[in-house]
Amino acid sequence: MTLQHFSVLIPHHRDDKKIYKLVETILTDPLSKFLDRIVVVSPRNLKFSDKKVKFIKEPKRAGKHKAIREGLKHIKTPIVIMLTADLRIRRGFIKYLLRHFVFQDVGVVIGRPLADKNSKIYALSKLIWDLHHEACKIEPKGTEIIAFRNIIKDFPEVNADEVYIEYFFTKEGYRMVYEPEAYGYTDSPNSLIGFFRQRKRIFIGHLQIKKLYNYETFTMNIKNVTKVYTKRLSFRNWIQLTLLALIEILARSMGYIQYKITKNPMLIW
Repeated sequence: MTLQHFSVLIPHHRDDKKIYKLVETILTDPLSKFLDRIVVVSPRNLKFSDKKVKFIKEPKRAGKHKAIREGLKHIKTPIVIMLTADLRIRRGFIKYLLRHFVFQDVGVVIGRPLADKNSKIYALSKLIWDLHHEACKIEPKGTEIIAFRNIIKDFPEVNADEVYIEYFFTKEGYRMVYEPEAYGYTDSPNSLIGFFRQRKRIFIGHLQIKKLYNYETFTMNIKNVTKVYTKRLSFRNWIQLTLLALIEILARSMGYIQYKITKNPMLIW
């Protein structure tokens, strides 16, 4: 198997300790010999000693889309791996993403986020990522761990960056692949209110993509969501699933109303 050189892009705006740990894990990965550079974009003052790390200081926090746009300008490799800064990735996970790009029709590889046990509502976060896993087995959809071919020239002002990547490569005729072995642990919201706000913001991002590009991801369809919920429903978790469904219905309803009234896609959050 011939592996291509790659770069890693990490937009960052908080939790300095985790970004340093994430960078260290990538630099010590068995496939780091194929790594050209790690590009970290942040409004915070970060310092990296390794020459493979390119740090771009933002004058102020301007939204993830701008961090992505700026970061991509400094990446020349054919493959980009984009990660959220709070991830704890498994060691050696890069090979699981890169191996799919030997197929020329593959444009995007999606990894599997898992909920970190940093919150009292860990159980709800775990459940939402378990549902995401079930959805991706049916039809891959963007997430916190995403690798793609470096052919996006001008990243737009969108809230849901991973959904735009989905849309772009689908439009270009590429295939998306889900790779659950490329997993990492991501922070859970600290409260139910935080969880609700997160779900509302995500839905607003989806509405923006639908308005701009007439594209809907798999879980925008209620029938698909119901199918995924049914797959995870059991006697042990029906209460949690019911609570999650109620939160999701309320978040989508409020998100729809908010976006229709304000037209604000919440680019900075």
